[in-house]
Amino acid sequence: MAFGEKLVYEVTSPLAHYRIIDGRYSGRPARILFGEHASPQSGLALDDDDELLFNYNQRFLEIALSIQPRTALVIGGGAFTLPRALLEHFPNLKLDVVEIDPVLPALAHQFFGLPATKRLTIYNQDGRQFIDQSSDRYDLIIIDAFSGFTIPRQLLTLEAAASYADHLNPSGVLSMNFISDYENYKMSLGQQVIATFQTAFSDVELYRAGRELPLNFDQNLVLVAAHAPTALDYLQAEPERILPVLDDSIRRDVY
Repeated sequence: MAFGEKLVYEVTSPLAHYRIIDGRYSGRPARILFGEHASPQSGLALDDDDELLFNYNQRFLEIALSIQPRTALVIGGGAFTLPRALLEHFPNLKLDVVEIDPVLPALAHQFFGLPATKRLTIYNQDGRQFIDQSSDRYDLIIIDAFSGFTIPRQLLTLEAAASYADHLNPSGVLSMNFISDYENYKMSLGQQVIATFQTAFSDVELYRAGRELPLNFDQNLVLVAAHAPTALDYLQAEPERILPVLDDSIRRDVY
């Protein structure tokens, strides 16, 4: 640990080893959940700033503020800091969260302030399995599931994209956080994800979670997909120009 950091809790689940550390993140005092390969899974700011600690979570919240969902699904709970924020901002929201690791909800309640409420239902199962078995439809679907620094491949296939589309209400929005670069004349995960989701959604946009890095560097990107153009008045990010797909052959499963 770096100077000034404090280990709050450490546990190994059947799926991963976790450490909860109090320290600083992006210059702010924070409590961070670290997973495998020292990857930051989620975090809670310990200051008086209302902005969420992770910039992609703040973008997710701004998307939610724009569309005012009554029902939402989050695939990937982590420390449940985004679900907590959604519950706080939308007092009538019915929220489902799918988190494959059964250890994490207890950590979220104990160390990250996740409230116990009947408006929140947590499913301890694989996100793809849940979406394939569920018949529910949502105003907002957020995908933020990582294994280390990558999204599980089963959440990025053509079939997965089609299933997400089927689980959205007509005016609903899907948003996903993933890590990639994105530039012309280079095949990247960003281009593959866009090509895949354009097969299931008529409106697809790409945003940078932050502006710290040039677009051709690996960073958190936020995909927004819907059945029709949606006004995102609260989103504090400009859409990037979606580059032409380099080759029609990438309109397939990402992996």
